[in-house]
This record gives sequence, structure tokens and C-alpha cells, in this order.
Amino acid sequence: IYWKVVFASVFISFAFSFIASFNSVRRIAGIQPAQAMRVEAPEIGKTIFLEKIKPLWNAFSFSYKMIFKNIFRNRQRTFLNIFGISATIMFFMISMFFADSIDFAFNSQFFEFQKQDYSVMFSKPTGRTELYSIQSISGVERVEPVVQLGVEIIKGWQKRETVLIGLQRSNKFTRLIDDKLAPLELPDEGIVIAHMLAKSFGIKKGDMITLKAFIGNFKLKEASREIVKQVRVSAITKQYAGINCFMSEKALGDFLGEGNFATGAYIKTEKGRGTEVKKKLLEYSGVDEVQGRLDIYNAFMDQLKFMKIFVGVMIIFGGVMGFAIIFNSTLISIMERMRELASLKVLGYTQYELKRLLFMENLIICAFSCAPGAAVGYLMCEFVGYLFSNDMFALEIVIYRKTYFIAFALVFLCTIIAGLATGRSLNNLDMVEVLKSRE
Repeated sequence: IYWKVVFASVFISFAFSFIASFNSVRRIAGIQPAQAMRVEAPEIGKTIFLEKIKPLWNAFSFSYKMIFKNIFRNRQRTFLNIFGISATIMFFMISMFFADSIDFAFNSQFFEFQKQDYSVMFSKPTGRTELYSIQSISGVERVEPVVQLGVEIIKGWQKRETVLIGLQRSNKFTRLIDDKLAPLELPDEGIVIAHMLAKSFGIKKGDMITLKAFIGNFKLKEASREIVKQVRVSAITKQYAGINCFMSEKALGDFLGEGNFATGAYIKTEKGRGTEVKKKLLEYSGVDEVQGRLDIYNAFMDQLKFMKIFVGVMIIFGGVMGFAIIFNSTLISIMERMRELASLKVLGYTQYELKRLLFMENLIICAFSCAPGAAVGYLMCEFVGYLFSNDMFALEIVIYRKTYFIAFALVFLCTIIAGLATGRSLNNLDMVEVLKSRE
């Protein structure tokens, strides 16, 4: 528990409560007793801008004219209600934004960028003959060699260890994209680096960087265990998870001074035969590890189950906040308009019609709040995404349409529940008592 965050939250809550209470009490305390005992004078009627649009205004029924009149009569309260409901929509959007962005990132990583069914890692670098034997396994459709080795990227005073992946230029299993999400082909020369690494180091396409490769047990022509060379950044690829770098077989062979070897392989299996192929692969003495793409994806999804709980809890808190805003606003409106509502009841309005009048008023305010709520929610999601992104993980700003729909639907649900709760106050409305004059 970060107690600084707890204390800051409590302090901010008390500060805003104090400011709101002090502002209300200060205004009430400034009223003279004699003035307070007088009957409140009716408010001066004003023409609202909708009345100037005659065809539209004449199309409204008497009830809707009263609703719009009341909405624009107390502009400060209407503005605060719109502000509060917009904040509720923003709260809902931020809660669901995490799930949307993470879902997009992992779906892109495991279904768009990676196409292999299994990744095989060899216990030591091997020649192409091992790949031919894997290709001959029943149920294997395609095999592609891959080289993975630890490297250090050096740019000026900055250093970062990462993984360099060597692939065939015409590979079918790894899809790279640029910053515009267009397909990116592996160049014959140079290195392709992840955009988060490029951003962190200030690297641009065409820059020269120092690449230090940790050789390990490779049997290369060079005697040293490290190779340090200057390489050109040929392209920058967009990645949502990880900061891997990529080279074509030719470029990697030129860098290492050795080619035609692999540290692993990507495999595509026939439909329904993946488990069988995996079992046979594990029987090979040179195979160190076999990882299924879907197995890794499902493992990540299992770890992220807490996200659904987090979203659920945040939605509950947001719902309580939205309900409280609408409920309190409606109660205050009822207390201020008791004489008006009682007069409408005398004129023949039923309980249902009075409740509908207040409900439609809240519904229209909610409708007015949707656009600013969505706009502010998107900006806040961008800000949160910026805060949570780091060198290893880019939290892309992805908000599905269903997120907007759910946020709006939840706010309208809060309005309905608040309307049902405040409707009980109208049931106890005593016309005779309310309409009595205090003079």
C-alpha cells in the first residue's frame, strides 16, 4: 500500500468537500433574517434560444417546453450536472480502456504479428539439416529457421540489452509494421529496431548505432566471444510488447561473419495435429524448448483475469458516483419546485406525468453530457496511456465502440435508477400544505 497515495486521496476528497460546503454556507449565511422570512419571489421568465427557432419550439409539447425552460433557467446547476455526468462517463471509459488496449495489444502480437503455431529453441546452434528433419515430421506444414541472440544496443552514452532476431527475408510467420501500420519488409542490410527503443534512444531511420553481440557457444570464425560493429538502422518497426530487433539472414550473416545456422525454428502445423507434433519435437535430442503461440497467449490472458475484476469494481464506483449526482440534483430540484409541481398536480397532472417530467429533464441533461464526456474521456485515456507506456510495453490508445456504448448505457441506467428512487418523494407531495401561503 502506497500511503502517500492514500493520504493524497483523502486530502483531495476533504478539500473539495470543504470548498463545496464553505461556498454553500457562505451564501446562506449572507442572507438577512428578515429577507429569509419573506416568500420567495417568482423568477423572472427569460426567453431561451430554442424559443427563437419557431418551427422547432412550436413542435414541442407543453411538457417539453417546461423541461427545456427549467434546464436553461438554472444554467449553473445544469452546467455542474453536465460536468458531473461527463466525469462519470470519463470514469467508465478509463476503466474499460485498459481492457480494450491490452486486448488489442495481445491480439495484435499473437494473431497479427506472429503466425507460427510453435516456436522451437535448439540446445545449441545447428545447421539446416536439423530443419529438414523437422520438416519431415508428419503433421508439419512449414518450417522457417530463426536466429535469436542477446545483443546490446549502444547509442552515445545510452545502452540497452535486447534480443536480436534473424529471419528469412521472405518469412511468412513474422509480420512487421511501420509507424503507419503498413507492412514492413526486412531489408538486406542494416537492422530494424522497435519503435519504443528508437523513441527512448532518439534513434531515427538511417542513424548509425553500435551493436554488441554476445556470441555464447556459436562456432564462428571470430575467436572473441563478442562482436562489436557499427550498423545502420534501416527501419523502425512498431511493437506493442517488447523491444526486439530484427535482421535478415543476409544482414545477420554479414554482421556475424557466419551464416546458414539457426538457434531455433518457427513451425506451422496441420489443423488439429499440433499436440502430436509438439510431442514428437520434444523427443528430439537437439530441441531444448517448444512453445505454442496460443499457449503463451492463453497464459497471458489467465494472468490478466484480474483486469475484469478491476473493470467491474471501477464500474460499480462510477455507477455510484453517477447515481449520487443525478439523485441529489433531482431531490434539490424537487424541493425548489414544490409549489410548481403541486400547481401542475392541481391542473390535472398525474403522479406518473410529474415523474416523467423530472425523468425526461434528467435524460436530456444526460444526452447533453455524452459528447463532452466522450471527448474528455478520450483525452484522459490518452494521458493514462502515456503514463503507463514504457520501454517494454506500449499502451496503444484503443477504445472500442462498445466501450462508448457501455459508458453511455450505464449513465442512462443510473438516470433510470435515480428517477425511480426520487419518484417516491413525489408520492408524498401534499398539494394543500405546499400551496399554503406563509404570509
